[in-house]
Amino acid sequence: MRDFGDHIHIFDSYIKYAIKVAEAPTFGISLHEYAPNIDAAQAYAKIAREVMQCG
Repeated sequence: MRDFGDHIHIFDSYIKYAIKVAEAPTFGISLHEYAPNIDAAQAYAKIAREVMQCG
């Protein structure tokens, strides 16, 4: 993670676009229930871990 001061962090992970990200809410379920194995779902999980590590 690069640090740009005390208030802004640039994370290593990024979320790639996938149509399944937009489809999941139309079925009323999370992306991780709808398509847990796609790259975007894995990326969301990874960035969530990064955010939790930052506090």
